[in-house]
Amino acid sequence: MRFLLWLIMGIMVLIIGCTSNLKVTYYSDPPGAVFYENGKKFGYTPVTLKYQISKENKRLGYVVLRGAQVCWASGALASLGQLKAYLNAGKNQQFTFVRPRNIPGWEIDVQFARELGKMR
Repeated sequence: MRFLLWLIMGIMVLIIGCTSNLKVTYYSDPPGAVFYENGKKFGYTPVTLKYQISKENKRLGYVVLRGAQVCWASGALASLGQLKAYLNAGKNQQFTFVRPRNIPGWEIDVQFARELGKMR
């Protein structure tokens, strides 16, 4: 019985040790924009997502992240077609979407960020 327990624990350690994830935290400036990836809504920034690192990613040295977008309370949008997360920068990375200044409603978004901060 004890041997079986040690065997199961050893297998779990191997499985956990073999899985490799990249964590990316998405921020927005100002904070509190709604984050979407590939059309799926994840909530207000900051949002942290995990991505599987494949053998091909390790060979290339980066993971390609696609289809991310944020929308602020004013309706201002920022998006990226793709982002390369270079693995030599570590497995915990961050990206900040900066609100376009030429779109009206900056004050609305700053006020929303303050209110969201109070609720958190």
